[in-house]
Amino acid sequence: MRRATISPRLLGPSALLLLAACSKDPPPPAPEAASAASTAAPAPSATTPAPSEATPAPAPTPETTAAAAPEKPKNIVRSSRPTPIEWCQAPIAKLGWEGHDEGDLVEACKMLEVREWVMIGCPQNGRRENNKHLGRYDRALPGGGSMATDDELSAADLGSSDAVIISLRPGTKAKPAFTYRPFEHPEWIKDETFTVELPESASGLEDRLFNGGAWPSFEPRDTSRCEEMAAAAKQEAAAKAEAAAKAQAEEDAKILPDVEGISAAPADEAFAPEKEVLVTGSGAVGCKTKVLESWFWMRCEGKVKITGVDIEKGRRQTQTKASAEEGVGKLVVPYVEGTDFRAKITFEGGEKFLKLRWPKGKRPFQVGTIGETR
Repeated sequence: MRRATISPRLLGPSALLLLAACSKDPPPPAPEAASAASTAAPAPSATTPAPSEATPAPAPTPETTAAAAPEKPKNIVRSSRPTPIEWCQAPIAKLGWEGHDEGDLVEACKMLEVREWVMIGCPQNGRRENNKHLGRYDRALPGGGSMATDDELSAADLGSSDAVIISLRPGTKAKPAFTYRPFEHPEWIKDETFTVELPESASGLEDRLFNGGAWPSFEPRDTSRCEEMAAAAKQEAAAKAEAAAKAQAEEDAKILPDVEGISAAPADEAFAPEKEVLVTGSGAVGCKTKVLESWFWMRCEGKVKITGVDIEKGRRQTQTKASAEEGVGKLVVPYVEGTDFRAKITFEGGEKFLKLRWPKGKRPFQVGTIGETR
């Protein structure tokens, strides 16, 4: 007899669950709890501490971490270009042998040093030791440096017609060249070339290199000439300052045209009821200062004996009035937008300067000052 078969597609969800429950195949055994526990975590032994007692791994120290290594301190200065006087006083190094060779004078190129700056120059004479002759001097090529000025050359006194100045910074690699033309072949070029370096990784000027090796040795020079030069420079600077001051005084003393569109100056009595305006330092010399309409008025008396009120800048052709009589100083002057006025107040024992300014715009709260300087 044929066994009847039932397709799962003809059964509903409840029948399928019943068939699964009645299956003769037993379910696979579940893994033992002890076996699962041993797989998940091995039991501690006498030589292995329990997880709760395990010592954490030490963190890497700065010595073992390359990124945390301290950077070398850099003591390389960045100063302004030396003055001619500094080049005059700078120590000098000879970049070769000097002396007489078979009766001929042999000169060497020379170097000066001021802080992180160096100057290199070569002689006009191309003769060198071992009977070597480069020829007639042609010119210098800065090679990463800059050419010395006439004042710097004169002060340095290297005996050369030009020189190269180099500022040492980390990464500097200058290669100045001094060219000569052989007498027998003037179309050729021979040169004296030097390299001056400060590596990018330098921690100080002690790491600088000359021609890839040790830095030259420098010796002090006689500086008596420099003292004379400094005195002459000081005298020249003083003369220039005096000439500039004289020219400025002449410009300030020019008389300005009267201010148009304002009424005549009020009488002294008209200023009496007005409040004083701010003129810093006026009380020290007993001055009262007031402004009425477009006029500034000042009267100084009592505290010191005024001997003179002299207009130095900003005098108007007919509108500025100043006087000093019987120890009393008086001043009346237009005070309008654009005013730039200065007067010298002389008294027994000294002098001070009144300055009035009104820049473009609203009238300033502080009208002026009376002080020691012009």
